[in-house]
Amino acid sequence: MSDYVEAISATIRMNEQLDSDTSDLKDEDEEILEEVEQVDKVRYVGNTSTKVYHKPDCSMVIRMNEDYKIVSSSKDVFIKKGYRACEYCKPLD
Repeated sequence: MSDYVEAISATIRMNEQLDSDTSDLKDEDEEILEEVEQVDKVRYVGNTSTKVYHKPDCSMVIRMNEDYKIVSSSKDVFIKKGYRACEYCKPLD
């Protein structure tokens, strides 16, 4: 009978741990979803050093120093600040 009680107790502990782990995952999933939504809003990436803005998938963005990256959902933000469009990816809509 003791083994049976231990098995039940172990199952209860595992279920409690699983519930705890699942609630953590739900929080993480929500954070990831928020990040994905933010990424979806990024339509342009600007380089504060060169004053050039790009499409997010431009190869120049991959090479860009992270310290100089800024992002926006509107190219107007960059145009008002005097940035020019990348000649390679042509982010002109």
